[in-house]
Amino acid sequence: MTIPERQRAALLEQAPTLCEDNDATLLFLSIFGSHLYGTDTPGVSDGDARGVFLPSLRSLALNAAQHSLHSSTGDKGRRNSTEDTDIDPWSLQYWLLNLLSAGDSGPVDLFFTPSHEACILHRSRALDDMFAHPELLINTESDKSYAAYSL
Repeated sequence: MTIPERQRAALLEQAPTLCEDNDATLLFLSIFGSHLYGTDTPGVSDGDARGVFLPSLRSLALNAAQHSLHSSTGDKGRRNSTEDTDIDPWSLQYWLLNLLSAGDSGPVDLFFTPSHEACILHRSRALDDMFAHPELLINTESDKSYAAYSL
């Protein structure tokens, strides 16, 4: 669960800008992909990050808040290189109310990344209570998705 310092620095620089450019505030950002799962190949794997953002009150009031944002330094016509980074944060509302409740594995994984401090790139302390009590937000009895994911 380590990521090269140059990729870490690039993700930390790009994510707040991505959010600001989309009238949002970055709340949480974590290393994701192969680096999170320990399947990265040194000198080959790109840098991936997922996170959570808070849309502005203005965008919420105008019903213009986006569910997710995306930024990539790679080209669509080729596989990402070790120099590339991908950032994919979800809005807080979409992450909690849609993705977690559906049992989507990516959002569930993101929910538990704070247990691996080395993976955290940015964390608003406003989310501490939420991360401390996942049992209040994840209903494993309502859907078979979590069981299938676990298997």
